[in-house]
Amino acid sequence: MNEEIHEILFDLLTKQATYGLDASEQQQLEELSANLNFRTDDSFDIAAAAIGLADLEIEPMPAHLNANILASADSYFASAESAAGSTDAQLKRPKRTTCSRHSDLNQNVVR
Repeated sequence: MNEEIHEILFDLLTKQATYGLDASEQQQLEELSANLNFRTDDSFDIAAAAIGLADLEIEPMPAHLNANILASADSYFASAESAAGSTDAQLKRPKRTTCSRHSDLNQNVVR
């Protein structure tokens, strides 16, 4: 693929993932893809989405909600284990750990 056509193709794919294409650009992309036997996928869309989410501020989960989820999980797994007659070792269930980034979420957990 010559360098100029390569550049046009990737510009179209980038624009498609970020802004969308008008009808003539979409037709040009389809023609280039067909002529070059180039199959497009979602990788440009996925990359654009990842870049868009990279600096997203994540609001911390309220402590009471986090505690309820953890308590429900403990209850769920306890009932599943007793129903199956198995233990943590048999299920190879990982132990709960605290991620340093989210350690503040686990401080007020009622156990």
